Amino acid sequence: MRIAAIVCARDEAVHIGRCLDNLIADGIEVILIDHSSQDSTVEIARKYLGCGLLAIEKLPWLGHFSLRQQLMMKRAIIRGLDHDWVLHIDADEWFCAPDPDQSLVEAIRQVDREGFTCVNFEEMVFMPWPEDDFVGEDYTRRMTTYYFYEPSCMRLMRAWSRRIDADNVFSAGHKLRSDRLKIYPQSFINRHYIMLSYDHGRHKYGSRRFDEAELVDGWHCNRARINGNDLVLKPSLHLRRLSSWDSGNFDRSAPATRHFWEWQSDNSAASESFLPANDVLQLSA
Repeated sequence: MRIAAIVCARDEAVHIGRCLDNLIADGIEVILIDHSSQDSTVEIARKYLGCGLLAIEKLPWLGHFSLRQQLMMKRAIIRGLDHDWVLHIDADEWFCAPDPDQSLVEAIRQVDREGFTCVNFEEMVFMPWPEDDFVGEDYTRRMTTYYFYEPSCMRLMRAWSRRIDADNVFSAGHKLRSDRLKIYPQSFINRHYIMLSYDHGRHKYGSRRFDEAELVDGWHCNRARINGNDLVLKPSLHLRRLSSWDSGNFDRSAPATRHFWEWQSDNSAASESFLPANDVLQLSA
Protein backbone atom coordinates (compact mmCIF):
# COMPACT_ATOMS: atom_id res chain seq x y z
CA MET A 1 0.00 0.00 0.00
CA ARG A 2 1.38 3.40 -1.00
CA ILE A 3 0.81 6.50 1.10
CA ALA A 4 1.52 10.09 0.09
CA ALA A 5 1.76 13.16 2.32
CA ILE A 6 1.02 16.60 0.88
CA VAL A 7 2.90 19.29 2.78
CA CYS A 8 2.45 23.01 2.11
CA ALA A 9 5.11 25.27 3.61
CA ARG A 10 6.10 28.91 3.62
CA ASP A 11 9.32 29.85 5.42
CA GLU A 12 9.51 26.60 7.38
CA ALA A 13 13.28 26.06 7.28
CA VAL A 14 13.27 25.26 11.01
CA HIS A 15 10.87 22.35 10.43
CA ILE A 16 11.07 21.05 6.86
CA GLY A 17 14.07 18.75 7.28
CA ARG A 18 12.64 17.07 10.37
CA CYS A 19 9.20 16.81 8.72
CA LEU A 20 10.58 15.11 5.61
CA ASP A 21 12.86 12.86 7.65
CA ASN A 22 9.96 11.58 9.76
CA LEU A 23 7.61 10.95 6.84
CA ILE A 24 10.16 9.33 4.56
CA ALA A 25 11.59 7.16 7.36
CA ASP A 26 8.06 5.86 7.88
CA GLY A 27 7.86 4.84 4.20
CA ILE A 28 5.62 7.73 3.14
CA GLU A 29 6.23 9.57 -0.13
CA VAL A 30 5.91 13.36 -0.05
CA ILE A 31 4.86 16.17 -2.36
CA LEU A 32 5.89 19.60 -1.10
CA ILE A 33 3.99 22.74 -2.06
CA ASP A 34 6.26 25.72 -1.54
CA HIS A 35 4.14 28.81 -0.84
CA SER A 36 6.81 31.22 -2.15
CA SER A 37 9.21 30.77 0.77
CA GLN A 38 11.81 33.46 1.34
CA ASP A 39 14.07 31.40 3.59
CA SER A 40 15.98 28.16 2.90
CA THR A 41 12.93 25.85 2.93
CA VAL A 42 13.27 24.87 -0.73
CA GLU A 43 17.06 24.58 -0.58
CA ILE A 44 16.76 22.10 2.29
CA ALA A 45 13.91 20.18 0.63
CA ARG A 46 15.72 19.74 -2.70
CA LYS A 47 18.17 17.36 -1.00
CA TYR A 48 15.28 14.89 -0.57
CA LEU A 49 14.23 14.81 -4.24
CA GLY A 50 14.52 11.25 -5.49
CA CYS A 51 14.81 10.00 -1.91
CA GLY A 52 11.16 10.03 -0.89
CA LEU A 53 10.27 13.56 -1.97
CA LEU A 54 8.44 13.19 -5.28
CA ALA A 55 8.16 16.84 -6.27
CA ILE A 56 8.30 20.46 -5.15
CA GLU A 57 5.35 22.39 -6.53
CA LYS A 58 5.12 26.19 -6.51
CA LEU A 59 2.21 28.20 -5.15
CA PRO A 60 2.28 31.97 -5.71
CA TRP A 61 2.10 34.31 -2.71
CA LEU A 62 -0.80 36.77 -2.95
CA GLY A 63 0.42 39.05 -0.18
CA HIS A 64 -1.49 37.24 2.56
CA PHE A 65 -1.89 33.76 4.00
CA SER A 66 -4.58 31.91 2.05
CA LEU A 67 -5.43 28.48 3.44
CA ARG A 68 -8.15 27.96 0.84
CA GLN A 69 -5.59 28.47 -1.93
CA GLN A 70 -3.35 25.83 -0.31
CA LEU A 71 -6.18 23.34 0.20
CA MET A 72 -7.42 23.65 -3.36
CA MET A 73 -3.95 22.97 -4.70
CA LYS A 74 -3.61 19.99 -2.38
CA ARG A 75 -6.95 18.65 -3.64
CA ALA A 76 -5.82 18.96 -7.25
CA ILE A 77 -2.55 17.14 -6.50
CA ILE A 78 -4.30 14.35 -4.60
CA ARG A 79 -6.69 13.70 -7.49
CA GLY A 80 -3.70 13.20 -9.78
CA LEU A 81 -1.97 10.65 -7.53
CA ASP A 82 -2.17 6.86 -7.72
CA HIS A 83 -1.47 6.29 -4.00
CA ASP A 84 -3.86 4.36 -1.78
CA TRP A 85 -3.92 6.79 1.16
CA VAL A 86 -3.07 10.47 1.57
CA LEU A 87 -2.10 12.72 4.48
CA HIS A 88 -2.80 16.44 4.83
CA ILE A 89 0.00 17.64 7.12
CA ASP A 90 1.88 20.84 7.95
CA ALA A 91 5.65 21.16 8.33
CA ASP A 92 5.43 21.85 12.08
CA GLU A 93 3.44 18.66 12.73
CA TRP A 94 4.53 15.09 13.35
CA PHE A 95 1.89 12.39 12.85
CA CYS A 96 2.35 9.27 14.97
CA ALA A 97 0.55 5.98 15.48
CA PRO A 98 -1.22 5.61 18.85
CA ASP A 99 1.15 2.73 19.66
CA PRO A 100 4.73 4.13 19.87
CA ASP A 101 6.07 0.72 18.79
CA GLN A 102 4.14 0.88 15.51
CA SER A 103 5.10 3.03 12.52
CA LEU A 104 2.56 5.37 10.97
CA VAL A 105 2.46 3.27 7.79
CA GLU A 106 1.93 0.04 9.73
CA ALA A 107 -0.93 1.64 11.66
CA ILE A 108 -2.63 2.99 8.52
CA ARG A 109 -2.31 -0.41 6.86
CA GLN A 110 -4.11 -1.92 9.84
CA VAL A 111 -6.85 0.71 9.55
CA ASP A 112 -7.26 -0.10 5.86
CA ARG A 113 -7.37 -3.87 6.47
CA GLU A 114 -10.17 -3.38 8.98
CA GLY A 115 -12.24 -1.56 6.35
CA PHE A 116 -11.97 2.02 7.65
CA THR A 117 -11.34 4.94 5.29
CA CYS A 118 -10.27 7.82 7.55
CA VAL A 119 -8.09 8.53 10.59
CA ASN A 120 -8.67 11.33 13.08
CA PHE A 121 -5.75 12.88 14.98
CA GLU A 122 -5.63 14.23 18.52
CA GLU A 123 -3.56 17.40 18.76
CA MET A 124 -0.81 17.58 21.37
CA VAL A 125 0.72 21.07 21.25
CA PHE A 126 4.34 21.17 22.42
CA MET A 127 5.51 24.47 23.89
CA PRO A 128 8.68 26.24 25.04
CA TRP A 129 8.83 28.12 28.32
CA PRO A 130 9.94 31.80 28.03
CA GLU A 131 13.60 30.97 28.65
CA ASP A 132 13.64 28.07 26.14
CA ASP A 133 14.96 28.29 22.59
CA PHE A 134 14.78 25.09 20.54
CA VAL A 135 15.48 26.64 17.12
CA GLY A 136 18.30 24.70 15.51
CA GLU A 137 18.02 21.97 18.15
CA ASP A 138 16.71 18.42 17.97
CA TYR A 139 13.49 19.79 19.39
CA THR A 140 11.34 16.64 19.19
CA ARG A 141 13.68 15.04 21.73
CA ARG A 142 14.00 18.09 23.97
CA MET A 143 10.49 19.50 24.12
CA THR A 144 8.31 17.65 26.62
CA THR A 145 5.85 20.32 27.84
CA TYR A 146 2.53 20.05 26.01
CA TYR A 147 -1.22 20.52 26.22
CA PHE A 148 -4.02 18.50 24.68
CA TYR A 149 -5.95 20.85 22.38
CA GLU A 150 -9.51 19.71 21.75
CA PRO A 151 -12.02 22.50 21.04
CA SER A 152 -14.34 19.84 19.56
CA CYS A 153 -14.32 16.10 19.05
CA MET A 154 -13.08 14.39 15.88
CA ARG A 155 -11.80 17.67 14.45
CA LEU A 156 -8.63 16.61 12.62
CA MET A 157 -9.47 14.07 9.91
CA ARG A 158 -6.08 14.29 8.29
CA ALA A 159 -5.46 10.84 6.75
CA TRP A 160 -7.83 9.10 4.39
CA SER A 161 -8.20 6.53 1.65
CA ARG A 162 -7.89 8.25 -1.72
CA ARG A 163 -10.65 6.06 -3.18
CA ILE A 164 -13.34 7.88 -1.18
CA ASP A 165 -12.60 11.18 -3.03
CA ALA A 166 -13.00 13.20 0.19
CA ASP A 167 -13.15 16.99 0.34
CA ASN A 168 -11.70 19.09 3.18
CA VAL A 169 -11.71 22.58 1.66
CA PHE A 170 -15.11 23.42 3.16
CA SER A 171 -13.81 22.85 6.72
CA ALA A 172 -10.49 24.72 6.55
CA GLY A 173 -8.73 21.37 6.24
CA HIS A 174 -10.07 19.95 9.50
CA LYS A 175 -12.90 17.59 8.62
CA LEU A 176 -13.74 15.48 5.58
CA ARG A 177 -16.87 15.20 3.51
CA SER A 178 -17.56 11.96 1.66
CA ASP A 179 -20.45 9.50 1.47
CA ARG A 180 -17.90 6.70 2.03
CA LEU A 181 -16.35 8.13 5.18
CA LYS A 182 -15.73 5.51 7.86
CA ILE A 183 -13.62 6.91 10.72
CA TYR A 184 -11.31 4.61 12.64
CA PRO A 185 -12.47 4.47 16.30
CA GLN A 186 -9.00 5.14 17.79
CA SER A 187 -7.47 8.53 17.08
CA PHE A 188 -3.81 8.84 16.12
CA ILE A 189 -1.45 11.49 17.53
CA ASN A 190 -0.50 14.85 16.03
CA ARG A 191 2.57 16.25 17.79
CA HIS A 192 2.29 19.94 16.90
CA TYR A 193 5.41 22.08 17.43
CA ILE A 194 3.61 25.37 17.03
CA MET A 195 6.60 27.49 18.11
CA LEU A 196 10.16 26.71 19.17
CA SER A 197 10.91 29.88 21.14
CA TYR A 198 9.22 33.13 22.03
CA ASP A 199 11.07 34.95 19.23
CA HIS A 200 10.17 32.21 16.74
CA GLY A 201 6.49 32.52 17.64
CA ARG A 202 6.56 36.30 17.44
CA HIS A 203 8.18 36.18 14.00
CA LYS A 204 5.76 33.49 12.82
CA TYR A 205 2.53 35.16 13.90
CA GLY A 206 3.37 38.80 14.62
CA SER A 207 3.06 40.11 11.06
CA ARG A 208 0.96 37.41 9.39
CA ARG A 209 -1.90 38.74 7.27
CA PHE A 210 -4.85 36.51 6.49
CA ASP A 211 -7.23 36.35 3.56
CA GLU A 212 -10.14 38.65 4.44
CA ALA A 213 -12.68 36.28 2.89
CA GLU A 214 -11.43 33.47 5.11
CA LEU A 215 -11.73 35.67 8.20
CA VAL A 216 -15.34 36.44 7.24
CA ASP A 217 -15.92 32.68 7.01
CA GLY A 218 -14.63 32.29 10.58
CA TRP A 219 -11.25 30.80 9.68
CA HIS A 220 -8.06 31.76 11.59
CA CYS A 221 -10.12 33.50 14.30
CA ASN A 222 -7.75 32.34 17.07
CA ARG A 223 -4.64 33.54 15.19
CA ALA A 224 -5.79 36.83 13.73
CA ARG A 225 -5.29 38.97 16.85
CA ILE A 226 -2.12 37.61 18.44
CA ASN A 227 0.32 40.10 19.97
CA GLY A 228 3.77 39.48 21.39
CA ASN A 229 2.77 39.37 25.06
CA ASP A 230 0.19 36.68 24.32
CA LEU A 231 2.94 34.32 23.16
CA VAL A 232 4.62 34.07 26.57
CA LEU A 233 3.69 30.68 28.01
CA LYS A 234 2.26 30.87 31.52
CA PRO A 235 1.49 28.09 34.01
CA SER A 236 -1.91 26.51 33.50
CA LEU A 237 -3.79 23.41 34.57
CA HIS A 238 -3.88 22.42 30.88
CA LEU A 239 -0.12 21.89 30.75
CA ARG A 240 1.50 18.50 31.09
CA ARG A 241 5.01 17.10 30.70
CA LEU A 242 6.06 13.76 29.23
CA SER A 243 8.54 11.81 31.33
CA SER A 244 10.30 10.84 28.09
CA TRP A 245 10.11 12.57 24.71
CA ASP A 246 9.13 9.34 22.91
CA SER A 247 6.38 8.37 25.34
CA GLY A 248 2.93 7.86 23.88
CA ASN A 249 1.24 8.16 27.26
CA PHE A 250 -0.46 11.52 26.81
CA ASP A 251 -2.67 12.94 29.57
CA ARG A 252 -6.07 13.91 28.16
CA SER A 253 -7.70 14.79 31.49
CA ALA A 254 -7.74 18.58 31.05
CA PRO A 255 -8.18 19.38 27.34
CA ALA A 256 -7.76 23.01 26.31
CA THR A 257 -10.54 24.39 24.15
CA ARG A 258 -8.42 27.42 23.24
CA HIS A 259 -4.77 27.83 22.39
CA PHE A 260 -2.32 29.06 25.03
CA TRP A 261 -2.27 32.69 23.81
CA GLU A 262 -6.00 32.93 24.59
CA TRP A 263 -5.93 31.42 28.08
CA GLN A 264 -5.83 34.73 29.95
CA SER A 265 -9.04 35.85 28.25
CA ASP A 266 -10.66 32.44 28.65
CA ASN A 267 -12.97 32.59 31.69
CA SER A 268 -12.71 28.86 32.30
CA ALA A 269 -8.90 29.02 32.37
CA ALA A 270 -8.82 32.20 34.44
CA SER A 271 -11.06 30.66 37.07
CA GLU A 272 -8.52 27.86 37.55
CA SER A 273 -6.03 30.43 38.92
CA PHE A 274 -2.59 29.97 37.48
CA LEU A 275 -0.38 27.93 39.77
CA PRO A 276 3.40 27.50 39.90
CA ALA A 277 4.66 25.34 37.04
CA ASN A 278 5.78 22.43 39.21
CA ASP A 279 2.26 22.14 40.66
CA VAL A 280 0.43 21.98 37.33
CA LEU A 281 2.73 19.87 35.18
CA GLN A 282 1.74 16.25 35.47
CA LEU A 283 4.27 13.54 34.67
CA SER A 284 3.13 10.81 32.33
CA ALA A 285 4.57 7.38 32.98
